[in-house]
Amino acid sequence: LYETLGGNKAEGYTPPGVVIADDHAEVWQYNFEFPDKPFDQRRDRIYWLAVEADVSTVANERIGWKTTPLIQWNDNAVWWDGAGWQELVYPEGAHFPGMDLNLAFVITPEPATLALLGLGAAGLVARRRRK
Repeated sequence: LYETLGGNKAEGYTPPGVVIADDHAEVWQYNFEFPDKPFDQRRDRIYWLAVEADVSTVANERIGWKTTPLIQWNDNAVWWDGAGWQELVYPEGAHFPGMDLNLAFVITPEPATLALLGLGAAGLVARRRRK
């Protein structure tokens, strides 16, 4: 998915500890595909997703991640600085300096699952109309 912000809108980029204001007006979405059952998941446990992007072969490219609204769920996002995991906070010069930075993602079902859900919803609507 590709999105152009339109008009004179631009977004900034916040690498850990730095603010690069209004440097891009294009956004690309990357979808991660996992096996049907990547590991045994258990209720009431929190799992972390680690993502690493190698952009060393592409000049002047940056990989970013959208942030969530200022709603704190459980813990800060973190980044690896080569020596250990560091919490992500908005740096000075950002919109919310010093506040926790949380990364946004959404779990999206595969198209076949969406089609089944759509058929089920259509069936329920058709059944209600008959009554």
